[in-house]
Amino acid sequence: MTPRPDPAPSRPPDFIDAKASLALLGVRPQTLYAYVSRGAIRSIPQPGTKAHLYSRADIERVVARAAARAGHGAVAAGAMDHGPPIVSSGITEITEAGPSYRGHLASELAQQNVPFERVCELLWGGVSSFSVQ
Repeated sequence: MTPRPDPAPSRPPDFIDAKASLALLGVRPQTLYAYVSRGAIRSIPQPGTKAHLYSRADIERVVARAAARAGHGAVAAGAMDHGPPIVSSGITEITEAGPSYRGHLASELAQQNVPFERVCELLWGGVSSFSVQ
């Protein structure tokens, strides 16, 4: 009778080997191991070897998250092509002379030693009990 080799270890259906994991992620082995060490991807050891299997669901989630973020840099860079961002606000404005709060230059407020609490009143309520000369 010929001895039969040990059957290959069974693989849970929702776990894949390192080679397939790397192909799905499009990363180097070090990056896969970093995902595992940070808890983003679960792994299970293969009995009798140093190999591990990796959760397909976790890998697909990491890939989806990376794909969702992929366009953000280009969108932000494109927005800057039209000049510095401008946000209209009744509270603050960036002017050539510096920031102003409800029409009062921050530098003037500081030079006049306007107390912090009075500036807060100006910001929160739109009025304050000080006058800038």
